[in-house]
Amino acid sequence: MVQRGDTLSGIVHGELQASGRTVSSAELYDRVRDVARANNLADPDVIDVGQRIDLSVLDGRGGLTTRNRQSGQSPVPVEPTSSSLPMDLHRIVPGKSRISSHFGPRQDPFDGEIREHRGVDIAARRGTPIYPANDGTVVYAGWHGGHGKTVIVRHEDGSETLYAHADTLLVGEGDRVDTGDKLGLVGSTGRSTGPHLHFEVRRNGVAIDPLAALGHTHGAD
Repeated sequence: MVQRGDTLSGIVHGELQASGRTVSSAELYDRVRDVARANNLADPDVIDVGQRIDLSVLDGRGGLTTRNRQSGQSPVPVEPTSSSLPMDLHRIVPGKSRISSHFGPRQDPFDGEIREHRGVDIAARRGTPIYPANDGTVVYAGWHGGHGKTVIVRHEDGSETLYAHADTLLVGEGDRVDTGDKLGLVGSTGRSTGPHLHFEVRRNGVAIDPLAALGHTHGAD
C-alpha cells in the first residue's frame, strides 16, 4: 500500500533489500519497469497514496508488500490527498500533484547511472496548469534540449526559476508574469518518462535545492 513520500523505485529497492537481494542501479531500474508493467502503470513516476502495488513479479509470490508481510496485518486503506506538496509548490502545480524526484544525486531513469538532478520533479496530470513561483519576466520560452518545452522566469532579486517538459507554452520571451499567470501546461516533452514538471531555482546561475530555497526540507512533501 503506497504511503505518503513513497516512490516506486524506493518500494522496489526496499523489497529487494528485505529479501536479502542486492542489485546494481541498472538492475534496479529493470525491476522497477517490471513492477510498473505488472501493475499496468503507464508512468512509473506516478503512484498515489493508498494505491496497492503488486510486487509478486519480483519473487514469484503474490500477496502484500514487505512492510505488510512483516506486520502480519492487512493493509489499511489511506485516503489519497489532493496534493502532498508544500504549499509553495502546490501553487505552481495545483491539483493532484506530488514530488516524484528530489534535488541531488539520483538514478537516471533512462540508463540507471547516478547523476546530479538539479531540480525537483512534480508528477501531475498532463494538461495541469503551471504557474510561476513569483512575479518576474520570462527570459526564455521554447525548446530547451532534454528539458523539452521550457520557460525560464527571472525575478526581481535576480534569481531564476525554470519550468520544463511542458506540453504547451502559454507565454513568450519578454512577457511580464505574476503568480496568477499560466506559464504553460504539464506535459512530457524532451527527456521525460511521463507527465511532470521539472522545476529549478537558480541563483547566480547555480541551481539550488528548490525546497531549501522555499524553506522546506525533503520530509515536507
